Amino acid sequence: MTGLGHTKIKFKVNKYFIAIFIICIIFGYFIEAALLFLFVMLHEFCHAIVAVIFGLKIGDIELFPFGGVARINNIDMVEPFKEILISVAGPLFNVMVAALVFFLNNRGIHVPNYEFIMNTNIGLGIFNMLPGLPLDGGRILRVFIEYFVGYRKATKAAVFTGKVIAVLMFIIGIFAVLNGAMNISLFILPLFIFVSASKEEENIMYTVIKDVMIKNKNIKGNLIMEVTQICTYEEAFVRDVLKHFDVNKYNMVVVLDKSMKVKGVLSESEIFEALTKSGSDIRLKNIA
Repeated sequence: MTGLGHTKIKFKVNKYFIAIFIICIIFGYFIEAALLFLFVMLHEFCHAIVAVIFGLKIGDIELFPFGGVARINNIDMVEPFKEILISVAGPLFNVMVAALVFFLNNRGIHVPNYEFIMNTNIGLGIFNMLPGLPLDGGRILRVFIEYFVGYRKATKAAVFTGKVIAVLMFIIGIFAVLNGAMNISLFILPLFIFVSASKEEENIMYTVIKDVMIKNKNIKGNLIMEVTQICTYEEAFVRDVLKHFDVNKYNMVVVLDKSMKVKGVLSESEIFEALTKSGSDIRLKNIA
């Protein structure tokens, strides 16, 4: 655990991280593995620093064998510009490290493991800026798309591009093997991206629930908020309606009966009250 002002940031080491690290030591790649994990940790730490500056709380930073994750609470509730700055902080750090060691090397100053440090940081910077979730570039892409289509559709789009990136990387890995250039990371990284992207999509409803609850508190502070309406059939489940909620506006749900007439209008507060009492499998006809 480390501190940043009054904020305590917890570092967690995934069990597979330890296993891979031991394997690297056995095969004589201790320095390379240590440097890689150091730069991954600092990459994630930069995300955390900028988030704390913007007043967000950090859950923890967990190191995996092929990357890290800084869990930032309520990052999707910050202003778009701030979310972009938080997302770009990690890759920007890697670019700055690469630029620094390049400058030192050109000045004749010896930099141990120069080539590896350069390749690692350039690779981390470029890789994390690819436009697909769960990568930093995917979060930036979501911010821009959200402006036009809302959070849910933006997340789905960024998840889709993330899965496309994973598939393309896997195909590149296959071609590499066919050409005698085996690279295990081209098989493990795509799997990590694909699985993580799928989790992002699965968590849309839970993210919306959490953010709407926080948003309701913000209404009391700001006094005013825009309203958006959703029209749905009475047989729809609450869980499906939640996926269409706009986390930046107050949601009103118009419920239509079998004859396509308005059966009732539900506020998001009434939706969440029903969710609390009966769960997400309740149909709107049982609420309106």
